[in-house]
Amino acid sequence: MASFQKVKLKSGNTRYRFWVRRNGVSVSRRFATKKAGEQWARETENAIIDGRFQAESSLKVTKLLEMYLERVVAVWEQTAQAEPELLVRERLEKRAGVRRARLGWWYRFLGRLPVNRLDPAAIARGKEALVAQGKAPSTVNRYLSALSSALKWATHPEQQLLRHNRGKDGERVRGPPAVAGPVPREEIEILKQATREHSNWRLYPALLIGLCNGARRRTIETLRWSQIRFDEGVVVFPHHKAGGRAVRAPLTQEAMEALHEVHRKHRRVGIDWVFWAQHNPRKPCKLGKAWEQVQKSTGLAVRWHDATRATAATWLHEAGADVYDLMEICGWRTVQTPQRYIRVSDRRKRDLVRRAHETTDTRRETSSDR
Repeated sequence: MASFQKVKLKSGNTRYRFWVRRNGVSVSRRFATKKAGEQWARETENAIIDGRFQAESSLKVTKLLEMYLERVVAVWEQTAQAEPELLVRERLEKRAGVRRARLGWWYRFLGRLPVNRLDPAAIARGKEALVAQGKAPSTVNRYLSALSSALKWATHPEQQLLRHNRGKDGERVRGPPAVAGPVPREEIEILKQATREHSNWRLYPALLIGLCNGARRRTIETLRWSQIRFDEGVVVFPHHKAGGRAVRAPLTQEAMEALHEVHRKHRRVGIDWVFWAQHNPRKPCKLGKAWEQVQKSTGLAVRWHDATRATAATWLHEAGADVYDLMEICGWRTVQTPQRYIRVSDRRKRDLVRRAHETTDTRRETSSDR
């Protein structure tokens, strides 16, 4: 059963130390409020009775990571196997594989360290080891986030393996900000011409779709004919990565004409993929190698991400789209996402300043006439 003691600190603040003694297990913890301590005591007692409680001192980091991989990551893998949609299945498989790889590194680095000795200093040593291996700052932070996710899961009331997520106490590695800027229009025209002349007929219409809504390359590669609404001039992404919600993205006349040509020349009977793979039409294609060939032929080291996502966002913004319009067209979930991709051009700045001054001059003239 639980008991508590009211403690008066030198600072004048009050703390409550609670003890839980049940089935030979004795554990204590201090709280700022009595209500929080009572809730912890009830949850701890229930965990001891149900056999779910494990004292921190006897739990190793390796065992904690094994439990997380078995109860969480394994569920992702099972869900992926049962998922009929290819794009969603690939995302789940990649998520599980990346999480296993990063936690596997922490498993080997931390060894059989008890969780009560897993402090910010131990995590900082792992961070320094990752940097010494040549990992980029953003990659190191992803390793830290993977460990923090496992520790956060261990603090959940259903697990009660940890009392505090020590993974969020340390500082992240700071590096140069990622630059994802739009591609100049003249370079976009060069890329369009190169993809139009490329032997892979899939590149040109895929690039045009990306320029309309900033869709990811794999999202376009797995596009189906059932997602294209020729009569409405839109493409529907039913399983968008941002939140999993469906996105209806309008297409330009140029993109629609390119898709009509693909439908007329390259569509195969019984195949729903728009961009089917050459070696196996029943699977979607992969355009990574073809895009690298375009980069070499044009001499433009332009990532697909920059050529489509950042460029589409900037062009839409210059055309008058606000943040919420961009969220609807590009399928973004938060208002912070457009800020990563939008770059205000000098031309737009000049136009805004000119219009602002024209408005001010008109108001002054109207006021003087009165």
